Amino acid sequence: RLRQEMQYLIDHDIKDKGEYQLTNAMEHMKQKGARFKAGAVDVWMDCGNKNAMVDTNTKVLGFLDG
Repeated sequence: RLRQEMQYLIDHDIKDKGEYQLTNAMEHMKQKGARFKAGAVDVWMDCGNKNAMVDTNTKVLGFLDG
């Protein structure tokens, strides 16, 4: 679902401060009834550029794998 929402932002060139915002996609998902579950982290996970996002995704997947 998140991928679809991000693609919608890209297809319609919906940007905030010149960037596609993950939070905009998540807000749209919430408006459609999606539920989110919070998790605690003890490190900063940057998503400000492509390389940082890849690094953050790797960390998150590592947390999920246990």
